Amino acid sequence: MSFELVASLIRDKVHDKPLTRPTDVVYDFKVNYGLDITYHHAWWGVERAKNELFGHQSLSFDLLRWYKEETERTNPGNIIEIDYDNNTGRFKRVLVSFYACIYGFWYCRPMLFLDGIFLKGRYKGNLLTATVKDGDQGLFPLAFAIVDSEDEDNWYWFLTHLSNVLSREDRPITFVLDRHRGIVNAIPVVFPNSYHAYCLHHLKGNLYDKLSGCPSSFKEMIIKKFSDCAYAPSLASFRSKINQLRREGGDKVRTFLDNLLDENWANAYFMGQRYGEMWSNAAESFNSQIREARHLPITKLIDAIHVLLMNQMTTRREISRNWTIVLCPKIDSRLEEEIREGRTWIVRSAGQDIFEVQSYPSVSVDIQRRTCSCYQWQINGFPYAHAAQALQKSGKNLLDYVERYFHRWCYFSAYSQSVFPIPTVGIQDYPAGGCVIRPPSSKKQPGRPKKKRIPSKGEKVNQIRCGRCNKIGNHNKKTCKEPI
Repeated sequence: MSFELVASLIRDKVHDKPLTRPTDVVYDFKVNYGLDITYHHAWWGVERAKNELFGHQSLSFDLLRWYKEETERTNPGNIIEIDYDNNTGRFKRVLVSFYACIYGFWYCRPMLFLDGIFLKGRYKGNLLTATVKDGDQGLFPLAFAIVDSEDEDNWYWFLTHLSNVLSREDRPITFVLDRHRGIVNAIPVVFPNSYHAYCLHHLKGNLYDKLSGCPSSFKEMIIKKFSDCAYAPSLASFRSKINQLRREGGDKVRTFLDNLLDENWANAYFMGQRYGEMWSNAAESFNSQIREARHLPITKLIDAIHVLLMNQMTTRREISRNWTIVLCPKIDSRLEEEIREGRTWIVRSAGQDIFEVQSYPSVSVDIQRRTCSCYQWQINGFPYAHAAQALQKSGKNLLDYVERYFHRWCYFSAYSQSVFPIPTVGIQDYPAGGCVIRPPSSKKQPGRPKKKRIPSKGEKVNQIRCGRCNKIGNHNKKTCKEPI
């Protein structure tokens, strides 16, 4: 059986699932056709089907020139910047930002989640993203870039072009990020007036790594106390908790804390507004949406994100048309929970929009300044239980004190612009031009290519039971080294 015949029979399957495995093809041919084909034939059949459907990996880089022109023609306002070596023609990096996302960002909180993930196609590389959260906690990328590696130079290039995308933005922006050296060094240079919040999840993973050799119970106790420090709302509470952590953690913990600036991770010291967002999981959630697309040629990868956004903008816009509430659904439910929590509290007016709420403990709420002595209103940008009770006591409309980003009209406006289709009809007639963009130079690493991300030491991984030693762990009977 020829490779061409195998490719023609599995074409639809590969189109729907680009990660189709040769072993699945061997199984399908046996079950559906009663034919035995070799793994070799199945592998080449999958590769040929991918090339026919998605184009060749190496030729896809030069198609970026066509994609840039066609995108700017069909979607005015879109930004695509391509960088390649003028001497060799080798691809370096490309940045993409859709106008609909740029427009929508104005109606979302001024906060961006930065992250980078590795690509899994033939030429590898990394995808850098700046992700936005809408008023109902949905995600979309303001901008993304495909680069050859996640280093300081590429992060600086990405953030510089991101600043051009945000050239009309006059709000102070908060960046939520991990402590990758490239991001940490580039942001103060490109965005000197912004605020930088480290992802608590990554920090806990880093601290867990520093505690190698310590008992698990000790690690969990230290991580819990560190998390309590991060969430502490007041300076007094933070100082009390951090001093206890330093005493009980030992030299390793003290060294770790000495290398952290409190204003980058602790609520009590953070100068910007992060709306209670402590983790950069927004970027990771977006990355999970394009899991299969990361295997595609570069132009197809960009177009897969384009199609995702086209569907997302339309779907969310139409869904929000039918909402009959003032706030976004998740925020509306959250506000109801806050109101229920404080139903038994006694509220007394002190005049001039200042109230005492007798909870546990009692707090003071200043409606005019939108502050509460528990600091939760200031930290989250949202009237928590104390503020909700004070607002109800005052007779004011509680919804007027919820930031505009959480209102239905703002959500609808964020998705009011459309991402238009990019037809590929004229792609075959595109002129070659003077300079052909060639694939980046890539060095083949020894051994079988790794597909799975290596988890950090602080992350929980699914454990399995070994069929040889019968122990729970991260190995199976093939890799078991336990003496029997």
